[in-house]
Amino acid sequence: MLGRLSRNSYVVIGRAGVDVFTDPGTRLEEAGRMSIDLGGSAANIAAGICKLGGQAALVTRVSADAVGSFARARLAHYGVDTAYVR
Repeated sequence: MLGRLSRNSYVVIGRAGVDVFTDPGTRLEEAGRMSIDLGGSAANIAAGICKLGGQAALVTRVSADAVGSFARARLAHYGVDTAYVR
């Protein structure tokens, strides 16, 4: 199946954003620190396709602030085509 994945290109439509994480076992409201990474099921699917050797573009809209810039940068980091991210 992975061989077929890498021979195809995909267009994924949906949400991109960020997920917030704390240290394991720490409640969000009790966290002394947090980390974020790419979130949204469509964004994660597109990133996963690229990580497995396929080509994927994401069609979405992100906010015009640091969160949107972060999501766009993480998509590019994973190799997702961001030409259709507005």
